[in-house]
Amino acid sequence: MIHTYSLIHDDLPAMDDDTLRRGKPTCHVAFDVAPAFLAGDGLLKMEFDIAAKASDDTKTALAIVLECAKAAGFEGMILGQAKDLEAEGKSLQEEGELQDIHTYKTGKLLTLPFVCGAILAGRHGDIESWQRIGHAIGLFFQIQDDILDVTATSEQLGKNAGSDQVNHKLTYASLLGIEQAKQRASDLYAKSELLLQEMNIHKEPIEEILTALLHRKK
Repeated sequence: MIHTYSLIHDDLPAMDDDTLRRGKPTCHVAFDVAPAFLAGDGLLKMEFDIAAKASDDTKTALAIVLECAKAAGFEGMILGQAKDLEAEGKSLQEEGELQDIHTYKTGKLLTLPFVCGAILAGRHGDIESWQRIGHAIGLFFQIQDDILDVTATSEQLGKNAGSDQVNHKLTYASLLGIEQAKQRASDLYAKSELLLQEMNIHKEPIEEILTALLHRKK
């Protein structure tokens, strides 16, 4: 819900002004701008309603809500989006600056399910490890996005290809070039696999997700 609301708002004319998402017209194109704002706002509120009911234990439910708020808000995705907007049209030379944007814009949100799972399972000692895994997967996912925006078609992506260049976004593809960006993604995938192997858990479901991410085309 957080992710979908963020996409609805990202696609709005005041942000990226995109017309295609998941192979269909974007929310504001299909239903107008005001309903798109409300749809995004409603999804965000509904997410916290569900998070608050994640456990019958009040302390556990509160911990889940707090993690969601941090990942989605000014300590997470919103901070990353603000940094992303600030970087538009600028010629940043340091990869660390781009990594900082994606750590907040994508990494925090992709880390959230791992952390919530650990909290619900009472495995608080695993949270730091999941944060490292989520950070690696988040960067890996975002670099893939940057590459696919350049190399895939709109039909393959289900959204407008080349939108990063149109919106003057700073990306790994533009900063490092396609081949070096692919190598960076491969390194991060290997890192997430290595970190996962160190965990004392049933690994197969997470490994299936990593494999699916590795081969994704959109």
